Amino acid sequence: MMRLPFDTTDLMLMLYVTDASGAAATGLAHDASGLSVEYRKDDESSWTALSLSAGTLGTYGSEEWVEEGNGAYQVGLPAAAKQAGGFTRVRWTYDGVTSVPETVWFNAPNIDASGSAKVVDHEGSTIRAAVDASTLAGKLAGIGSLGGWLRLLMRKDAAVATDEATSLGEINADGGSGAGAFDNTTDSTEAVKDGLGSVGTPGDTGTVVSATTTTVLVSGLAKTDGAYARQPLRCLTGPRANLIHAVLTDVDESGDRRFTIEPPIPSDDVASMAGVSVKVGG
Repeated sequence: MMRLPFDTTDLMLMLYVTDASGAAATGLAHDASGLSVEYRKDDESSWTALSLSAGTLGTYGSEEWVEEGNGAYQVGLPAAAKQAGGFTRVRWTYDGVTSVPETVWFNAPNIDASGSAKVVDHEGSTIRAAVDASTLAGKLAGIGSLGGWLRLLMRKDAAVATDEATSLGEINADGGSGAGAFDNTTDSTEAVKDGLGSVGTPGDTGTVVSATTTTVLVSGLAKTDGAYARQPLRCLTGPRANLIHAVLTDVDESGDRRFTIEPPIPSDDVASMAGVSVKVGG
């Protein structure tokens, strides 16, 4: 079986023809008595005979037949015989002998006839052509330097804003509805990370100001907001003298830290939570 790109054209097949004795049949012209060539696509139930005509060796011609030698013959497969995404079978008949069909599979979805990459469905229809350099450049229009954009998005230092002034202008460019105000010194991932602070030291203690079944407000935690973002709370006293899984939610006007409790605590324990000492971390 031959596997070819679905959009292959001008296909020349090499058929090996024998006579009734099994010997190579030589010297057969396109109109030799008893000679025929047929094809059948996999969605067809009957065979279609080619109207053979004389051809030139090494040159494609639809339904053209030419001898190569030693029982080998070149035949040009017509466009109508191609089954994009499927199989086409080709057979010859001569001297009362019919060959085992030669199968051609027009379904090599990763390449087209020129060797370029393609993505096709099961029927050979193109889903998306491969992205070449010019297409990719079009998709990135407005980005002069991808590296410059990435540096601005990651670093907070003023030096990178100076070095990548062009990229900063591209990021904040007015696309038609207004300009942006991105500032890497405050908005980059490094700046956001530093704004959150470092993870709190296990053993930091505070006092519960108030609680609900799903939140707890804690005073006495002086570190920056992010210091407690990934730390559990442990009640040292009170009805919940055990581990509470909580996530920092916000900071209220007085500077107290509000944590979201996961999962919620029983409603019966809420009233007695006020004044309870808690420890951040293990």
